[in-house]
Amino acid sequence: PLVIGSRSSIFAPFQNLGLIVMDEVHDESFHQDSTPRYRTLELASWIVQHLGIQLIATSATPSVLQYFVSRQSPHWQLHTLGSRAGNASLAQTTVVDMKRAPRISKGSIISQPLFDAIEASL
Repeated sequence: PLVIGSRSSIFAPFQNLGLIVMDEVHDESFHQDSTPRYRTLELASWIVQHLGIQLIATSATPSVLQYFVSRQSPHWQLHTLGSRAGNASLAQTTVVDMKRAPRISKGSIISQPLFDAIEASL
């Protein structure tokens, strides 16, 4: 049997569960902030430990904590992809020193180079 569902599907009454797969685990939608409060990845980790099964948790942009745990925990293995789907290229990035960069207005958190790039894109 296969179950595809939202974060609450982690509570489904499974029989003979052998694998949990969670995609984009960095996403805040896996965090239930109203009652009952839970974090789906933490709950899935608890379930796999107690059932002795496997968990595959994927993310193109893991949180700092998830990356750290994957590097330190004997229960986690980090696997990285060497290329993007369809050999797509990475987006161009520019690092702007916000201590020195001109701002769009006094006290703004938006630098002039960022504002100019957004304006050009629009």
